[in-house]
Amino acid sequence: RIDTTIADRILDVVLPPGQSFALRNVRLRNGEATGTGGALRSSAALTQIDNVIFATNSATAGGGAVAAQGGFLLIRNSDFTSNAAGERGAAVLGAGA
Repeated sequence: RIDTTIADRILDVVLPPGQSFALRNVRLRNGEATGTGGALRSSAALTQIDNVIFATNSATAGGGAVAAQGGFLLIRNSDFTSNAAGERGAAVLGAGA
């Protein structure tokens, strides 16, 4: 479980082109981002999320919990509770691909 008490994004994944990222069996709570992806922002070619709980995360722009930029996003068996965004995608924002 990752529970932050500072006003910041929990994970910011920046990978070289063609690389993938997987996140499994974790709880991400109280992430807060200026911009996109309150808990997770990923630029991976493929972002896989499995059995993850996203709770009370927020972003000023979009993707209160998750923002996947420039790649594919696959979410399975995951829960989104009380996430918020200032513009669009309170839970998830997918851009690109």
